[in-house]
Amino acid sequence: MLFYDPAIAPLEQDIVAACQQHEILNEKKPKFRRSIPYQDKYFVKWGAMALLRPEADTQDYLAKLSAADPLAPHVPAVCHIFGEEGRMGYMVTKLTHTIEVPYEVLVAKAAEAVLWLRCQPAPPKALLGPVEEEGVIHHLMFPDREAPLKLRTSEALQLFVDRICRRTNPGLGHLDVFYQEVVFSQADADASNFGVRPDGRPVIFDYFEIGRVRVPLANFTLVCGTDFAQDIAKLVSDALHLGSKTAPDMFLIAVVKATLVMVYDKKLGLNHDGTPKRKKMRMMAKAMTRRRKLTQAQNVRIVRDPDSQLGKGIAYVQLKCVDELLALPSTKLTFRKRTLRLQWCKTLPRTAPSGSGPAPAAPPSEPSSSHSSTKSNKSKLPKGDPRLGSRIADLSKEERKEAKALDTDRVARRLAKKKLRAGLDKEKSHGRRSGGKEGILGKMPKSTKPKNPGLKKAKKIKRSRS
Repeated sequence: MLFYDPAIAPLEQDIVAACQQHEILNEKKPKFRRSIPYQDKYFVKWGAMALLRPEADTQDYLAKLSAADPLAPHVPAVCHIFGEEGRMGYMVTKLTHTIEVPYEVLVAKAAEAVLWLRCQPAPPKALLGPVEEEGVIHHLMFPDREAPLKLRTSEALQLFVDRICRRTNPGLGHLDVFYQEVVFSQADADASNFGVRPDGRPVIFDYFEIGRVRVPLANFTLVCGTDFAQDIAKLVSDALHLGSKTAPDMFLIAVVKATLVMVYDKKLGLNHDGTPKRKKMRMMAKAMTRRRKLTQAQNVRIVRDPDSQLGKGIAYVQLKCVDELLALPSTKLTFRKRTLRLQWCKTLPRTAPSGSGPAPAAPPSEPSSSHSSTKSNKSKLPKGDPRLGSRIADLSKEERKEAKALDTDRVARRLAKKKLRAGLDKEKSHGRRSGGKEGILGKMPKSTKPKNPGLKKAKKIKRSRS
């Protein structure tokens, strides 16, 4: 939704300067918030543009409902939003004046606001979390009160919760977040997010934390939230039926919350719709074969690092339709929003180049030094083109790299060197494992090992004394 006020548009530069000055002077204070009153008429809040949009949509939806009901809590109207996408944004709302009241009065007014939020109708799209499609769910169950995935549908949230319950304890129980009613809830039910106007109407602040959730999650925010939230729960317990029947759900939500704190992967290997992520090999095969209904891939091998097992960005795919794939434009083949670069698999020649005959192998009985074996093995290496360097000296870096990759002799020589180096390392490690245990004359049998006569004599003396 577009929020634009022609009266505020000329003041945008002054608003930005005032916000920057406030942040410079107060950013190190413990209760610093990116919000200030402006000209005693407006209230400005700034932050990432992607986070302000969902908040503004939710606040505007509730403001229209509040304006139609004179007894409803006051919701400030959103006037103007400006900023660049992907960068800092600024939201301007009407300033609401509040008065200081005793703690008990503030709790009672906040309880009225909570009950009013529970009774509000669903927006047209009826998603979980903010009113529009942007944004994620905010709730105490998630780390930092923010869901690691979108989970905007009840099916996705149920799959996410079920995966956590199965991971912790399969016999723990079932948390139903699918068939329960969906209501508006304030995830951060703190005293600073509520106020009282001079006419006695309650005021709700911080719509970034307000969204639609299932009833068990909304009850958990009150029962297991801050001290202020628990005081609200005491006043609304009869109206919301917060009794012993809700205790099992509260316990299961607490288990889910504790599990999410401990696990490393907060997303649990799921997509935004709650389904498990597909394997990279299947995705690669699908990316190769989804154009023109090509034949399915017969085999896919991803080149991985031997230590970390992470992919190196290279895969070998065995297909029957290689020519058709190579004929497609490069922009037609993408994998995870990246363009795939296809080329024929380079194979090594089976025979060595002319002029480099195989060196005679040394007899196994004769010991040979590592230097002589390395020298003889080097003679088996394929010879490269010595003029390659002079030919590509004037090319750019990418062109030199491509020319080197297309030179089959160079590729064969590099691969033979790697194999030779791997064989030498293997021989050295084998020598370290086998060496050191045998002497010059070989390993001494157990029966011929000399025994310590002094030890035997000492044992006889000890027995005679005893």
